[in-house]
Amino acid sequence: MSNKLVRKKKNKPKYGWMQSEIDAAVRRDAYDKHVAGYAVTMMQHVLEIGLWTLHDKFGFGRKRLERVQGIFNEYLKEHYEKKLNVREFSILVQAKVGADVEAEAKKFSQKCRMNLAKMEYPKNPRDLKVKLITITDALSTTYAMICTELITREKMSGTKVRKFPEECAALINEYLNGGWVSQEDIRQILAEETGIRIALG
Repeated sequence: MSNKLVRKKKNKPKYGWMQSEIDAAVRRDAYDKHVAGYAVTMMQHVLEIGLWTLHDKFGFGRKRLERVQGIFNEYLKEHYEKKLNVREFSILVQAKVGADVEAEAKKFSQKCRMNLAKMEYPKNPRDLKVKLITITDALSTTYAMICTELITREKMSGTKVRKFPEECAALINEYLNGGWVSQEDIRQILAEETGIRIALG
C-alpha cells in the first residue's frame, strides 16, 4: 500500500492545566486557608468565653469543663473526617430546646465579631462579606457544639441551655467590648481558676 493512502495519525489534544488556572487555584487555596484562620481564632475565643461562662454562671468545675472541651474536640475531629456535620447542630439545638444560636451570633455588631476573630477591616467589600459570613458561622457553630454537649452529656434543662448564649453575650458585650477585660485575661483567669487551657482538635 502506498504511503499516501495510509491515514495520517492525528495528534491527540492535550487536556492539561494552563499555568494561569494553576496559579488561580493556588491563590484560591491560599485565600481559603487565610479565611479559615479567622474561623479557627473565633472558635477558640468563643470556646474560652463559653467555658468561663459555664464555670462562672453555671458552677462547672474542672472535670465537667474538661468533658465539654473533650467532646467539643471529638465533634471537630469527626467533622473533619466527614463522619458528621457540625453545621447541622444549630438546627438540632433549636429543635430540642428552642435556642436559636444563629440568631444569637448575628446579634453581635460587625465590629465585635471582627474583634473576636482578630480580623482587620478588609478594603474589598466582597472580601468583607465572605469573611463576616465565615466568622459568624464559626461563632454560631461553636455555640451549637457546646449546647449539644450540654443537652446530651450534661443533661442541662432547656431553660439553662437557652440562657447559656445569653450569658456569653453579656460577658462579651459588657466586659470585652467595654474594655474591662481582654481575651487574654479570660484565658488566664480560666487557667488559674480551673486549670483549663484551650486546645482545639
